[in-house]
Amino acid sequence: MAPFCAGKVCILPNLTAWRRQVERGTLDALSSKKRGPKARKPDPSVRRIKEQEKENQKLRARLRKAELIIDAQKKIAEIFQFTRDQKDGEDL
Repeated sequence: MAPFCAGKVCILPNLTAWRRQVERGTLDALSSKKRGPKARKPDPSVRRIKEQEKENQKLRARLRKAELIIDAQKKIAEIFQFTRDQKDGEDL
């Protein structure tokens, strides 16, 4: 292809450069652009707070279960103590 010169401007080098840009994908004019406002990056402290709140809920649930177990153990210990006291009273 012979260079086509319109006035003082040669078109062939421009076409060659344009083709190379298209092949490399560096030509921004042909790429699709997202419209609308730019998406904001989420604040890392918000994510950290959510993770800590989730962990807090898990720990509260574990605490409730532990308290129930402790209460049950206390009641069982009282029952055994009561029966032991009764046996000690009968032996005398």
